[in-house]
Amino acid sequence: MTSKVGIGLLRWLLVLTSLTLFFPCGLSLHLSLHAEPRSASSLLALRDVPVNTTRSPHAPPRLRNATAADLETARAVVKGALSEAAVRNKARLDHPSRNRYTLRPGTQLGGAFPATRFTSSSNETASEEPPPLLEITPEIADAAALLAEADADASVNRSAPTPTVRKRAGYWMEDISRKGSWPFKKDDSYRVLRNVKDFGAVGDGVTEDTAAIRSAINSTRSRRCAEGCNGSTLHNTVVYFPSGTYLVSSTIYAIFGTQMIGNPNDPPVILGAPSFVGLGVFSTDEYVPNGGTGPDGNANEWYINTVRSAIRNFKFDITQTDPGAYICAIHYQVAQATSLSNVEFNVGAPPTTQQAIFAENGSGGVMSDLTFNGGNFGIYGGSQQFTAQRLKFRNCATAVQLIWDWGWTWKSIDISGCTTGFKLVSEDGTHHTGSILLLDSTFTNTGTAILTFSATKELAKGTTGITLDNVAFDNVQSPVVDTEGKVYLPASVGSVDTWVLGPIYSDSRVRGDSLSMTFTTDREKSLLGSSRSGLPKLPFFERARPQYENEGAASFVHMKDYAKGDGSTDDTEAFQKALNDNAGSKIIFVDAGSYILTDTITVPAGARIVGEAWSQLVALGDNFGDASNPRPLLRVGKRGDVGSVEIQDLLFTSKGPTPGTVLVEWNIKASSPGAAGMWDSHVRLGGAEGTELTSKQCPPSTSGTNSGCSVGSLMMHITPGSSALLDNVWLWLADRGIGGPGWEDGTSNMVQMSVYVSRGLLVESTDATWLYGTSSEHAVMYQYNFWKARNVFAGMIQSESPYYQPTPKPPAPFAGSVGKFAGDWEYDCQNSDASGCDASWALLVRNSTDIFIAGAGLYSWFTTYTQDCVDKMNCQQSLILVEDNFEHVRIHNLITVGAVNMIESDGYKIKSADNLAVDFHPYWSQISVFDPIQNEPDACEGRLTEPNGDDPQQTDGSYPPALPVGTNPPALPNKNYLSIVNGSPYNFKLTSTHTNQMTGFEWHDIPAGESRQNMFEYRATSYAVDDKGEAYYEIEGTGKTFVVLIRTDYDNDGDHFLAKLDYRGLSTDDAAEGTIYSIYTSGGGHDIEWYQNPDWLAISR
Repeated sequence: MTSKVGIGLLRWLLVLTSLTLFFPCGLSLHLSLHAEPRSASSLLALRDVPVNTTRSPHAPPRLRNATAADLETARAVVKGALSEAAVRNKARLDHPSRNRYTLRPGTQLGGAFPATRFTSSSNETASEEPPPLLEITPEIADAAALLAEADADASVNRSAPTPTVRKRAGYWMEDISRKGSWPFKKDDSYRVLRNVKDFGAVGDGVTEDTAAIRSAINSTRSRRCAEGCNGSTLHNTVVYFPSGTYLVSSTIYAIFGTQMIGNPNDPPVILGAPSFVGLGVFSTDEYVPNGGTGPDGNANEWYINTVRSAIRNFKFDITQTDPGAYICAIHYQVAQATSLSNVEFNVGAPPTTQQAIFAENGSGGVMSDLTFNGGNFGIYGGSQQFTAQRLKFRNCATAVQLIWDWGWTWKSIDISGCTTGFKLVSEDGTHHTGSILLLDSTFTNTGTAILTFSATKELAKGTTGITLDNVAFDNVQSPVVDTEGKVYLPASVGSVDTWVLGPIYSDSRVRGDSLSMTFTTDREKSLLGSSRSGLPKLPFFERARPQYENEGAASFVHMKDYAKGDGSTDDTEAFQKALNDNAGSKIIFVDAGSYILTDTITVPAGARIVGEAWSQLVALGDNFGDASNPRPLLRVGKRGDVGSVEIQDLLFTSKGPTPGTVLVEWNIKASSPGAAGMWDSHVRLGGAEGTELTSKQCPPSTSGTNSGCSVGSLMMHITPGSSALLDNVWLWLADRGIGGPGWEDGTSNMVQMSVYVSRGLLVESTDATWLYGTSSEHAVMYQYNFWKARNVFAGMIQSESPYYQPTPKPPAPFAGSVGKFAGDWEYDCQNSDASGCDASWALLVRNSTDIFIAGAGLYSWFTTYTQDCVDKMNCQQSLILVEDNFEHVRIHNLITVGAVNMIESDGYKIKSADNLAVDFHPYWSQISVFDPIQNEPDACEGRLTEPNGDDPQQTDGSYPPALPVGTNPPALPNKNYLSIVNGSPYNFKLTSTHTNQMTGFEWHDIPAGESRQNMFEYRATSYAVDDKGEAYYEIEGTGKTFVVLIRTDYDNDGDHFLAKLDYRGLSTDDAAEGTIYSIYTSGGGHDIEWYQNPDWLAISR
């Protein structure tokens, strides 16, 4: 083992040496990415202090008990360790451990099914084993800790002999009672909520706190999920840091299932000592030192699952660490259901090798409200997909270098004083970044805003797709330029409404290749927030999670004061009582636990709910057992409720077969933008201890379906009349067991499984709704379905198709429940391999308007658990269906894997091969803008935003008040249409509908300057005298209303269908309020039409 490591390290040293000799002036792109600081001296050497320095009377015990010889020995150990760590850290940054797209990292099929694997990585050739990092031995850790205190004590002596104590703002998490527990862990001593000061951390900036913090994270009589653990659902923990300055000298491991939370009122400082040895001050995973290759073919690491973690409310200060050791504040390797928020990074001024975040691989995830001050990089790395919001970069050499990605949505980014904003260049200077979407962002006093490789229109050449939407430049020399100096967007451009480099579809049939295209895209007003200086249009609304900074512990009530949460007691009545008693008054703290619920829980308006390390709400029993009679587990508000709801840190799951469960039904309409929201809350079905749906009960099936393994009808439903803000919400049906079968070694595998849920996320809302960083995976019928929806912003959606399809094909095993929800696919599968009949839809958008998908990564990895289909792009026929929509349905920054067709749009198919981004595994395809013609001119040529008030052309015929009503109209077909054309400057808002015995009744909002066709259908009977319906409208901003009445005119000659326009609350120049106009339909299923502007009204046939 030792000789292997020595040879491996020598190999990397030889590589670095040869590059230096070949490019003695550091001219290569590769070396310039990680340039050495001007001074080669170690910061530790600069801080050498005499061993007989007088110590402060406040020196911590470790330092007080150390001798001069101890300090000399420690300094020698650390100096050697830092020297070696600098080489290894640089080698890792230059040769990062990237994602591998195989069967599934660390998984195996049960039974006799072989585990098929690809050996290649995301590059076109198999990557070498990433260079190992330095093993921090106990000797190194102890020496670094001693020197950290010695240097800190010397600083205290020089600058402040008497430490100043100041009163710090508290936070409710410090004082709240600790009642959380995980019942399936079977360990009553396990502490879920931990305060680092209870484990010996001091936080005074002088005492070295590494060991105490590690103890807080790891301490338990039974092990947490760290070394040798692929993942676990039994060990989630909150580690709380009160205000203070925590001096650390080696890496803190934020291990699986951990929420690291600081005091948001006075964020704790994590201070890297001059003696710090390691790569990241915080690390979300740990590579096994000298550990070789792990079960995923990548560098061996503690765990391959990197889902569910959180870091928030911190200040990192690494300015005192060695500027030549390539140290980062956070080594960040994460996947779904992870968040990094409200963090400030203070890094040394360039030139330095220090950086804030190194994220070499992953598939996140959300990061938000981050500030980066200084450093060689703010963020260096890549991820499969990610959502980043409200990030500030100040005086970094490079704010962001993406060495790889497929798709990344960046929103509200503020870059100032940096040499380069976004560097879209790989670590080796040869491979291209996939794509980025940058929205509502500004660059100020920056040399180059975006640096990319040279672009080409040729397929599979790795051209980076770039979409800028509402971006401003102030004193920027090069807004967009490539590595060869070619300018794509000149310095004279002060801002862009929309600018695109990459494939564009403004017509579903024709691909347009843009190497620089500027145009305008309008935005639905209800989705927008407050103005920002310099931006050409209003930004999309967003809201950070509430943290209740001004509330004390007395403002909270414990769920465990009502319910047990023990995984066995029926908590339904108690849980509901807790909500009813405290909504609108107390904040409901759902202590960690598994709450068994046998019927629907309704969240009242005004409720504020905070979970603890993803407290579990568990559906169980007969009420959830019928897929033909779906029933919600959690109902958020009742239909028609208007108000506020705030939910965070919950997990929605089930126990045993529950095929009728709707995990979350969202009914409430927000009283103001973002007032009804859910943050960091997720659905997890199967695959975990306590679910009774693991690989043992539900093994992977390659024929038929497993009996008793159906777990839900719908993961989440945003209903008509509701509105929501979702931030970091992962809807996941398990494809594998999360916990490894054992912890005896780091190569334990996770066994796959086959469980079933019908549907993913159904959105029917027409009021403003925002989805930030959501994912939906493995549902049978679809992952995302926007049906008759309106006014939705969705930033970076992500999906995977089920691994077992097409064996069986959808909708199995839910064929009997098709049609139970609006918008279900019809499954008229005469050709069983047709789109939608072979595998689930990733995304359905139908009969909708104003749907903006701001980034999407949609993947199909398997056909019946095999992966040969990936590189052939034929795991399934199509991923997206866009059909029968109105205007403003738009997708930016789309990445797909594994399908023949990326999109089917109103009869046309957009093939993956026609948009192939690269010529190596996994052969992803990319479209920068999909914005097809939808009942209006080319989207890239501009749209009507405000009516000009001119009368439209009037056709021949009679108009009000002389309505042409026939005396004996003919019998008419059952289905009829009424088109309403709104020529006014006001939106016509559909407030409600009512019907009696009508077969069909579909009505829509009518925006200013636009039209809608509405349908009404009578019963198939000759006696329809009682069939009727009403559609109620308000004219926004005016207080005026009108009603469309659908009636029959029954006389001795038979029934005749007609529409009535009731001026109930409306008058015009030629009609008084209360006037009712009637008109018969014209037969043959044709339209009748109603035109209105501020000055006139006309009805024609």
